[in-house]
Amino acid sequence: KLYDKFVKKLARFDWKFLDQFFREVDFSQVPKIPSGMPRTAQNFSSCNYPFVFDRETLHTSTFNVVGKRLNLPINSQHLIEHTHEEFIVPPILNRQTVTWPLIQITETDELTRIIFKEIETFNPIQSLIYDRALNSCENLLICAPTGAGKTNTALLSVLRDLKMFRDNQLTKADIKVVYIAPMKALASEITAKFSKALRSLNLKIKEVTGDTQLSKQEISSCNIIVTTPEKWDILTRKSDGESSYTLLTRLLIIDEIHLLQDDRGPVLESIVARALRYVESNQLSLRIIGLSATLPNYLDVASFLKVNPNTGLFYFDLSYRPVPLEFRFIGIKTMANPYETFRQMDTICFQKVVELLAEDHQVIIFVHSRDATRKTALALRDFLRNSNISHLINPDGANFLLKSKLSSCQNRLLEELSQFNISIHHAGISKHDRTIVENLFLKGNTRVLISTSTLAWGVNLPAHAVIIKGTSLYDSSVGQFRHIGTLDIQQMFGRAGRPQYDTSGVGILITEHKMLSHYIGMMLHNNPIESKLLESLPDALNAEIVLGTVTNIKEAVKWLSYTFLYVRMRQNPLVYGITSRDITNDPNLTIYRETIIKKCAEILDKSKMIRYNPQTKYLHATTLGRIGSHYYIKFKSINLFNENLKKSMTDCEILQLLSLSSEFEQLKTRDEELEELKNINDAIPYILKCDEISNNKKVMILLQAYISRIYIYTSSLASDMM
Repeated sequence: KLYDKFVKKLARFDWKFLDQFFREVDFSQVPKIPSGMPRTAQNFSSCNYPFVFDRETLHTSTFNVVGKRLNLPINSQHLIEHTHEEFIVPPILNRQTVTWPLIQITETDELTRIIFKEIETFNPIQSLIYDRALNSCENLLICAPTGAGKTNTALLSVLRDLKMFRDNQLTKADIKVVYIAPMKALASEITAKFSKALRSLNLKIKEVTGDTQLSKQEISSCNIIVTTPEKWDILTRKSDGESSYTLLTRLLIIDEIHLLQDDRGPVLESIVARALRYVESNQLSLRIIGLSATLPNYLDVASFLKVNPNTGLFYFDLSYRPVPLEFRFIGIKTMANPYETFRQMDTICFQKVVELLAEDHQVIIFVHSRDATRKTALALRDFLRNSNISHLINPDGANFLLKSKLSSCQNRLLEELSQFNISIHHAGISKHDRTIVENLFLKGNTRVLISTSTLAWGVNLPAHAVIIKGTSLYDSSVGQFRHIGTLDIQQMFGRAGRPQYDTSGVGILITEHKMLSHYIGMMLHNNPIESKLLESLPDALNAEIVLGTVTNIKEAVKWLSYTFLYVRMRQNPLVYGITSRDITNDPNLTIYRETIIKKCAEILDKSKMIRYNPQTKYLHATTLGRIGSHYYIKFKSINLFNENLKKSMTDCEILQLLSLSSEFEQLKTRDEELEELKNINDAIPYILKCDEISNNKKVMILLQAYISRIYIYTSSLASDMM
């Protein structure tokens, strides 16, 4: 009532309303669960499902965290220093007693024993899911802490199709599995793992990402494809009748489905919505398996994937983490000089590294840019060199071994850092170099690995401790710094204490002092994930129009009902600008969906990507729209070309226009690239006369380098060229 009154008065939402709201509402009348009481089926309806194990810690203590009172697990510690403040949170151990039997591999059939020959017993999570994954065809959502063995549950669902092939219910050509991994690095790991497990079955397993090039015929002949969301989106945007990849797929596995709230979330929504509509309209048999880290609104994700929460939803909270993990939150107090604050952050980070090295542990340090990996590695090298701790560094023989292995690397810094057992890892390093770095860390030859989020999304490397150095990163899409989200932190901390390597782990977060309460509160009280599809809706709609699955406004409104956006709009309407009155008058949001679809249609029509008739409400694809869909060009770029492309333009002007495309927004110029960019600029046909190389100038230089086939030496530039 207060909200409706407010909206009527101001006709828009304003955060100041919250102050008035909290002044007027008597919260003593709101039913509350006692502090420290476990979330059980009796007091949380969402836990009223047989395979949902969602409990909070049984005992908590109240701490003052930067002016805010937060409940932390009992036995948590609070340390105050003149430069920083630290909170140490012990591992969550109050796991519900496992009442189901663990499945021994020796008790399973021959095919299962062949595939899982390297393990003796399925863990509690895998044992509970075993029957549903293997003996049913229903969709599943599996939410469990990172490192809990979710990949093996995915392999169990593949095993179901293999058994049908063994029993002559399927031909070998009918086995069509698509595994969508969030990053190329993880796709390579999954491909290797599946290839090793299924080697004796002679299946065709291929990685299809930007690093690999396969023909259409090669992809169609594969039994298992491991790919990324963007690559699969491109492949399924083209309709090829009966040979369409979507029509052929029997099993779709989506790893890290909680990326729905990431900038790449709209791609996942488009893939799932397209697949679900194909299943419904063509009466196909497609099974969808969603794998996720722990997330709060698992029921919403289950609804999106069409999972029956009574039979197909499996949720395991953080107490089911295979290796107990201790959290340490460190807030750096702001200094008068900002550079001094950053220096203090480095010092505390390196002190923690030394402590861990003294205990003979490996450490992964996460930073938030490629250049930061280099700067942090060099600063850590100098710190170790000046700290008289040579006993923590491997003997010269081991360093010689490292140097010999790294001598073939394109990135020369890797060899330079090897004498201190330090290495770096990011997407700008070539795949060849990344593989060497990963193998050396896996074998324990490298003690400290400094990486961007490349390693956070699933690459399985041993590390007793993970340190996240800083939480602020530059977002080029908005032109300013932003703080990383909770899910990113969960993924990074997931690299600590891997079950096959460690019996314990440590996750250390170093942030600004003012952000300390925010991150502690967020990590211990999860916020629901939201949809990002609205930002990319015109491009997603254009893809469906070009594909032919949407031909009018009514079908577009129906298509939108298959998205995670629709699920969250009904659950949390205020976030999407929907008032309580809208929900009351339009419970299914049909009118609201039609409104936003019409707006998108008008945008696409203005961009000449479709033809939209408001009277008939029909939507027709144009040649420009097909080009945009098939080549993944955003409507913003199409608009740019429409407005600025002229009949008489020089090659240089065309290249300049192309460099302004929104597809290149993520590219930025790094200090270590400047020298080579200037050298390339001297060798290209259209030399740019500029004192500083801006981001779009860099694009112009690289485009000409690609056309001229100029060899690129700097690894980050080579990565940008792909």
